[in-house]
Amino acid sequence: MAENNNQPILFTRLRHRYEEETSSNLSIVLLNVNINYYGLENFGTVQNYIKRFEDRDECVNYITAKEEENTVHLIISEHVGAHLIPLIYELRQITSIYILKQEKLTKDEYSPISPKIQGGFVDKHVLIHQDLHYELTQLYANQRSDKTEDSFRECTVYRGQRMYLNEFEEIKGNIGGLISMNSFLSTSKHRRLAEMFTGPGSEDSLCRRILFEIVINPRLCELPCFGDISELSSFPSEQEVLFFPGSIFRIESVKDLSDNMQHIQLTLIDKENQQYKLLTQYWNTCIGERSILRETRENQLFVRDLTIDSAQFLGFQLLMDMILRLDQTYTVKQEMLEACQLRYKNDSYSLREINEFERTYKSEDAVTWYTRDGFLHRLLNESLRMENIDLIFKLRYFIYDLHNQINELYYNARSSSTTKDQRLLTLYRGQTMSIKDLEDLRQNINCLVSMNSFLSTTNDREAAIFFSGDGITPDISHVSVLYEIEIDTTIESTTPYAKVDYQSIFRDESEVLFTMGSVFRIRLVQEIKERLWNVTLTLTNKHDENWSKLTEHLD
Repeated sequence: MAENNNQPILFTRLRHRYEEETSSNLSIVLLNVNINYYGLENFGTVQNYIKRFEDRDECVNYITAKEEENTVHLIISEHVGAHLIPLIYELRQITSIYILKQEKLTKDEYSPISPKIQGGFVDKHVLIHQDLHYELTQLYANQRSDKTEDSFRECTVYRGQRMYLNEFEEIKGNIGGLISMNSFLSTSKHRRLAEMFTGPGSEDSLCRRILFEIVINPRLCELPCFGDISELSSFPSEQEVLFFPGSIFRIESVKDLSDNMQHIQLTLIDKENQQYKLLTQYWNTCIGERSILRETRENQLFVRDLTIDSAQFLGFQLLMDMILRLDQTYTVKQEMLEACQLRYKNDSYSLREINEFERTYKSEDAVTWYTRDGFLHRLLNESLRMENIDLIFKLRYFIYDLHNQINELYYNARSSSTTKDQRLLTLYRGQTMSIKDLEDLRQNINCLVSMNSFLSTTNDREAAIFFSGDGITPDISHVSVLYEIEIDTTIESTTPYAKVDYQSIFRDESEVLFTMGSVFRIRLVQEIKERLWNVTLTLTNKHDENWSKLTEHLD
């Protein structure tokens, strides 16, 4: 971010200026940057600092003409960065360099040349928010270590805003309870200034004028959650205190003030607070020491027993729900391709597949690419079965497309079905399984299990037996298993599935593909012949009582 007196300036919110600019020695220089493409056409109050150049020599002359105590932040496009940075990185006026790209850049690509490189960014929002979080963390640590820091003693801060009536009533009815803020929360030590941000005092049937009064004792907060940025802000007279996203407060009181304003008093707490611990005790007990959101498994998980592993199942469902809500962008696709290229850097065949995917892939091709049994099929199933959160997130571009294509095919099939269509559908899947895992299934007849990965099945029983090994396995500790999956097609399933043989490159397999996280009930486990077992499952539907109890916290 921008710096002043060797400290970063934090632009925390847009305001109308009510005083003259005091940081005349600050410049943000844009060289050869398409401001419309990168979303820089409106940079709020920062706009006053910006100087734009298309010519490289004019840009360098402008920077070198400044006094050395001036602060210059250089934002350049990727195609000039490699040539320009080695020439200018030693200029004392330049304190930081940001590279705007059409794809993600790691800081390490340029850091051997200059530590001033802050990284590569695809838009202004990522650029600002990444630095803001980092600088606030550093500020908190520095202030906490300074026991004499005046700004780190117990104090009261204020925030003025307007709030919808239903949100206000919810807070009013929860006095003594806890609330959390999802975004960065800007406050001031000046009450009168905060009152100005509540807006005019006229009556409003939909909104209320709210003045938050927040009592904070920094020494009771062990985890980073706020920082006094008064000396770093573009508006130092506001004496601003900035809170982290996720900061937790206890509601102490709610009362009426004059001029249609409501006063809400809060106390800052952190996750070491006993009230917070009591509130989250249920989830901590359920999740235990291992959480789907914390660590990668040691071995691949093909089948999850929901009788003993329901918390991890819920965590997985929440993760998938979040991923499916994220936007599909060019950057997301590039992040996935980079992860795949890194994984298969020594596999020339897979690298050719990855290049083909980058050139030709369209969203409607997701099923076709999955059934190719290439790099995507292998890496996606591995990430889901190992519950590798980092890799799952990097593959979200393809997960989004594949899940939504299956979902669309499922509901299209349901809407076009008739009473003459087959009501009961039986599908098969063959694979090997450890004797231990098979015994677990035998001990849990009529219980629920889930499959983390996308699940390929067929209506050809003999083909499934062939894929199981038909009793012949390379490891004596494993046996062949034939899954027999029964589905009542007249009842809506908890997870979508679709016939994809016309899109698969193996069209003779009559393939039906289930999305990730499908849930089944174990009906029967029996031996067909030596070392070949049949496991009969039924797909759960939305009327299943056990399913409803299991997922009630997800609604």
